[in-house]
Amino acid sequence: MSDASEKKDAAQSQYAGRGHNLKAIVLDRDGVINELMREGYVMDWADFRFRPGSLDAIARIHKAGLLTLIITNQSCIGRGMTTRENIDSIHQRMMGQIEEHGGKIDKIYMCPHAPDDGCDCRKPEIANFKRAMADFDMGPDDFIYIGDYKTDREAAERTGCGFEMVDERQSLADVVDRYL
Repeated sequence: MSDASEKKDAAQSQYAGRGHNLKAIVLDRDGVINELMREGYVMDWADFRFRPGSLDAIARIHKAGLLTLIITNQSCIGRGMTTRENIDSIHQRMMGQIEEHGGKIDKIYMCPHAPDDGCDCRKPEIANFKRAMADFDMGPDDFIYIGDYKTDREAAERTGCGFEMVDERQSLADVVDRYL
């Protein structure tokens, strides 16, 4: 058995033990798909930079027959720094680039609220996870969430799904390599 096959089998076995196969890989946006901005938020397409390997990783998820969903906080809207229409435009362009590379984003769940708004969709709250599960007839054993921040981990724990952290040592492509 190849080293790659062993890694895939080991990664999937933690979920197979729950009696389910993965239906989806759910991603945070900033820091996972695109580079974080040092000076704030991505509020213009000119500032959007895909992280190395993220386009290929999303294409591999799609080609494997899994759903690709995004759950993201975009508090720049609630803080009055930009509009929802502007962020939606960035998302449309992002999805166009992903599709040009053979991938697909099946749905984006976005919290537009400021941190002090008290909503139930801003991670680490889990309303957007519940919406995704209802929309795609999934339970928490049917997907993993890939994020880059402690609130991403906390939201996954509250949801009961698997979690993988992307950081300077591990990219989205590295995580996807273990599952596909």
